[in-house]
Amino acid sequence: MLQVVQTTHYLEDELAAVVAAGAPLAGYVTHQSHDGMWVWDLQAPQNVWVSPEFWLVLGYDPADRDHSAEALAEVIWENDRVNFPASLLDADVGHNGMIDRIVHFTTASGALMHFRCRGTASRREDGAATRMLLVLEDLSPLFKMIEFRELAGLYVQLAEKSRQTDDFEHFMFGMSHDMLSPLNVASSALKEIKYELEVGNPDEAHALLDLCEDSLARMIGLLKGMRSYFTTSKPDETYAASVSLASVAKAARDELAQMIESARADVHLDCPHQVAGSAAQLQLLLKNLLSNAIKFSGHKGAISVQVQTRLLPGGKAVRLSVLDNGMGIDEKHRRIVFHPFKRLHRNAKGSGSGLGLSICKRIASNHGTTVEINALPEGGTEVYIDLHVGEAQ
Repeated sequence: MLQVVQTTHYLEDELAAVVAAGAPLAGYVTHQSHDGMWVWDLQAPQNVWVSPEFWLVLGYDPADRDHSAEALAEVIWENDRVNFPASLLDADVGHNGMIDRIVHFTTASGALMHFRCRGTASRREDGAATRMLLVLEDLSPLFKMIEFRELAGLYVQLAEKSRQTDDFEHFMFGMSHDMLSPLNVASSALKEIKYELEVGNPDEAHALLDLCEDSLARMIGLLKGMRSYFTTSKPDETYAASVSLASVAKAARDELAQMIESARADVHLDCPHQVAGSAAQLQLLLKNLLSNAIKFSGHKGAISVQVQTRLLPGGKAVRLSVLDNGMGIDEKHRRIVFHPFKRLHRNAKGSGSGLGLSICKRIASNHGTTVEINALPEGGTEVYIDLHVGEAQ
C-alpha cells in the first residue's frame, strides 16, 4: 500500500473540498487511473501541490520534497525542462483547458520514467483559469516494450547483415576460384603459343589459340553470370505487373534457339496462365532453368524439356514448372545447387558459370517465393516456382 503523507497545503485542501462536494472535477479525479496528481495554482505558477504517490513512484521520500515547480524541475528530464512549467501549462490552458502530454522524469536511482500527463482546468465565473489538476500515469512498461521491439528489430537487421556478409564472402571466394581457372589456362596457353612461334611451329600455336578462346569465353560467361546475379539481388522495381507466362517462356526459348538446335532438344511449352511479377526477371529465370535442363538431360537418348503451368488449389497461385528427362538431382544435393558456384557436374560440357540456379533463387525471393526441386517418377527432374495469379489482359 502506498504511504500517505499528511499535509496542510492549501491546494490539497481545495482538492479535498472539490471531491467532497462532488463537483465535476471530482469525477475527473476518481475516474482517471493515475500514479500521482498535481494541483497547480495558475495565478501563482510557482505553487503546486504534488501527491506523495508521485514521489514514491519515482523512489523519493515525499517528506523530503517541496510542493513547488522548482522541486518538479529538479527531477524532470533535461529535454523537457526548457521553460518549465510554462512549456507544460501555457500552450493549452488558453484554448480548451485540457492537457494530454508525455513527460519524462528521472528517478532517485537515475533511471528515466515516462508519464502520460493529463490535466483539466477549473475557472472563475469570468472564464479565467485558476487551477490545473493533472493526473499522471506511468507508461514506462509500455516504453520498455517498445524499446525491446526496436532492439529485437535491430538484432534481426544485424543478423541479416551478418548473413549477407557471410554470403558475400563465400561468393567472392567462389568467384575468385572460378575466374582464376580460365585465366591460368589462357596464361599457360599464351606462353606455349609464344614458344611454338619462336621454334617455328605455327600449326601448334594455332591449336593453342582455340584453347585460349575457350578460356576467354568461359571468363565472359562468368562475368555475365555475375552481372545477372548482382542485378537481381536487390529488386529495383515492383512485382505486381500481370505477366503472360506463355510470352515469357517463348522469349526464353527463343534466346536459347542456337543451344536447342545444337542439342537437338525438344522443348515443349504449355503456359497459358498470367502471374503477378517482373516479366524480365521471370524470363531470365526460365532461360536459366531451360539451359540447365538441356545441358543435363538426354542421358538415355533424346533431350526432352517441358515448361508448363497449372493453377493450384484455392485459385490464388500458379505453379510454373520446368521438367526434363535428365539424370536427376539427388535429394541431398537439392539445397546446395542453389549456392553460387556449386556444380554437381563440373566435367559436363558447357557446365556454365555456376550461378544460374542461385540467380533463380534471387528472382524467386524477389517475388516472395522459393524455387523447389522434385524427382519425377519416370526419371528426370521438375524444378518449379509458385507465383501469385495475375489479372488476365
